[in-house]
Amino acid sequence: MTLPRHCGVTRSIETGQTYDIEQRCRRKDGVYRWFHVRALALRDTEGRIIRWYTLFTDIDERKQAEEALRQDERELRQLIDFLPQHVMVLDADGHLLEANQMVLDYTGHTLKEMQVIATEERMERDAHPDDLERVQSECRRGLSSGAPLKLKGARSQDDRYRWFLFRYKPLLDEAGRIADGSLRP
Repeated sequence: MTLPRHCGVTRSIETGQTYDIEQRCRRKDGVYRWFHVRALALRDTEGRIIRWYTLFTDIDERKQAEEALRQDERELRQLIDFLPQHVMVLDADGHLLEANQMVLDYTGHTLKEMQVIATEERMERDAHPDDLERVQSECRRGLSSGAPLKLKGARSQDDRYRWFLFRYKPLLDEAGRIADGSLRP
């Protein structure tokens, strides 16, 4: 195989910089496969390029696995968004990482808007005033201990409160600590 005259190859040849890219290359049978292509210049004592060493590493199976993973993630996201429950992913400190479409529709906020609101502020805004202290206390206990927790509380939507049963289930590592700083409710 020869290096194609595009995607920075010409620039690498002119400057002597390393060429390092993932690209598809066609075999003699016409089938395209993904390769990681890396070309390094060998220089003489005056710094002139005297030879190029090029390595083509077939990464087609890895690229197929990455695409399959992306497809699985899209399908899982669709499934989670389809659930008629509120699903959120929090880190160990209670900061929102992810929320399904049901949560976003209910709150009327985008994920980015919800992520910038501190957990305490979100509770103060959403929880019924009669439940606020209890909900905050139980959430803090669950987040600090990593223990599963179940609590009932009213949540606001358009200044009206509806009752919810909240279930928090931490993702634990082998040592029983919250894994990767994430808590999955």
